[in-house]
Amino acid sequence: MPLIHSELSLTPHRSEILTSRRLERCQFRVLGSQDQLDRSGRPTRYLQLGNLAGTALSAIPLGGNPTPLHSADHGDIIEVTGELCAYPSHWRLTPEITALPQRQTLKPTALLPREWVLPAFLPALRVMIRHWSRLSTPALRQFLNSVFVDSSNAMGVLNAPGSLRHHHAYQGGLLEHTADMLVRYGGTYPSSHSDRARDIATTLIIVHDLGKTLTLVGADRGATQPHDMAALELLATPLAELEMFDPTLANILRDYFKPRQWYPKTDHPSYELVSRLDRQSGANAHHSAGWQRSMPHPHNNAS
Repeated sequence: MPLIHSELSLTPHRSEILTSRRLERCQFRVLGSQDQLDRSGRPTRYLQLGNLAGTALSAIPLGGNPTPLHSADHGDIIEVTGELCAYPSHWRLTPEITALPQRQTLKPTALLPREWVLPAFLPALRVMIRHWSRLSTPALRQFLNSVFVDSSNAMGVLNAPGSLRHHHAYQGGLLEHTADMLVRYGGTYPSSHSDRARDIATTLIIVHDLGKTLTLVGADRGATQPHDMAALELLATPLAELEMFDPTLANILRDYFKPRQWYPKTDHPSYELVSRLDRQSGANAHHSAGWQRSMPHPHNNAS
């Protein structure tokens, strides 16, 4: 687990509080933990909790009645009611009530914390969360919750490149590419689609390149396995869960990743739509990168 910096592990004085606010059932992802003695010599567990808004430190005395925070592991989602205080160097959360939220109630703002994103790509993260939050199909919202409750999937989508050479070929490129596709879809197509069709397209855009979190990380695997097949591996459990609630939706999502020439042949309007947005985003990024490379550097102009 990531260690919490020692200076944050010291219990601050109340007089140092700059501002405070009350939180009611706010969800956080556990980003790190560390057990050590506090200023009074009491065994204490310190947790880093993060969501879209930022990161806070929480100190939990060990012993007494156990709470979900006592056993929380890296990547877990925790629901907290308590006081959030701003100190000169950090935010501190004093929990009063804690719980483990049900899968269907998880929020994308907790599943995708800003701490896991390079600062330059925070706007892209907000775009992704905004479109996810607009989904009106409960089964698809729970499907995405099941995908991204796995911290490996969440960190992968937020930090993987969009490709190795062609477009968005840098850390955070996959997130930026996904956000660009969502913006293109939201600005052009939603008025002509039903809520369910729009939700299917949005969900496919969010997970369409999930397999790249595997194939672009391991050179050997990427050289032998298409990223669509890798995506089906990562989506196996969420798809199986979705199958129990809505088999039709599960098949629509599953078939997107199947090669078009495979039998039985299936089709859905979202497939061509997502593929077109994928090509448009990639081509635009490739063109922008080429234009930037062709621009002379300032010192060249001076000479």
